[in-house]
Amino acid sequence: MTLEGERKWPEAVAAHREVLAGRRRRAGEANPQTLYALRNLGLALKAEGNLKEAESIHGEELAAWRNRAGNEDPQTIYAMDLLASTLEAEGKWPQAEPLRTEALTAWRKRAGNDDPQTLYALRNLAAVLDLSTKWPEAEVAHREALAGWRGRVGNEDQQTLYTLERLGWTLEREGKWSDAEIAYREALAARRTKAGNEDSQTVSAWETLARVLITEKKIKDAEKLLDEALTPAFALQPASANLLALRADLKARSGRWQGAAADAALALEYQPASPRYAMVTALLIKNNEVAAYLGHIKEVGHGSVFE
Repeated sequence: MTLEGERKWPEAVAAHREVLAGRRRRAGEANPQTLYALRNLGLALKAEGNLKEAESIHGEELAAWRNRAGNEDPQTIYAMDLLASTLEAEGKWPQAEPLRTEALTAWRKRAGNDDPQTLYALRNLAAVLDLSTKWPEAEVAHREALAGWRGRVGNEDQQTLYTLERLGWTLEREGKWSDAEIAYREALAARRTKAGNEDSQTVSAWETLARVLITEKKIKDAEKLLDEALTPAFALQPASANLLALRADLKARSGRWQGAAADAALALEYQPASPRYAMVTALLIKNNEVAAYLGHIKEVGHGSVFE
């Protein structure tokens, strides 16, 4: 097993420094083998958490590839992505965005608009736009990527569904709840068809859609959705904890304390370390008025103690 595989980052960094020094002596600064060693050192530094030096190393690598191979060579584009990823890890969104844009432009020119590399580059650009809270621009990028994946691999492929869910997330941030609901409903339907109702990604899709419905104040729709997801058999599995907690919250808001307590108690059993579930279970047992629960929500400053 490698040092990276054993997560021995200081030792890995030291080893990569030694390799880089040797390559520089034997092959020179601009040799591809030297640049690969530079890349490996940058990756190890990032994994170690030394982002500042990793940024410097990846910047040096990118400059060298530009000089050697031009701005549109795959190695240059990959170096752009590595530097952008490091900048994003540092929270330097404005510096990362131009690199993501340049990488996308290069892949469009090199491989066309529908090539997987172009679609991945679109996703990376959308992600940094999301991080920069540039929601409208991010939405445009997500929609183009989604159309590309639909045309290339169909509506139920993992790449399509991941992009669809990322689009939904961005639409939420824009306050476009109905559009987000449409995206999440499609993703849930496809995941149910592809992997079944109890697959971990399907369960996450149930929860995401339920939360959007609650935000839209479509409480009956949300509870109906949760009832559909929480079959008697699935409700007895630990993976159902978050869905049980959501349903308990809805029941408590309408004064159905017995049902709420039952769901909350199961959620607590499956995730005993969660203080949220323990708190609300005790509250449900002690009180028999909706006002008590709603008052507690207001006191803790959240829409629900389950959120």
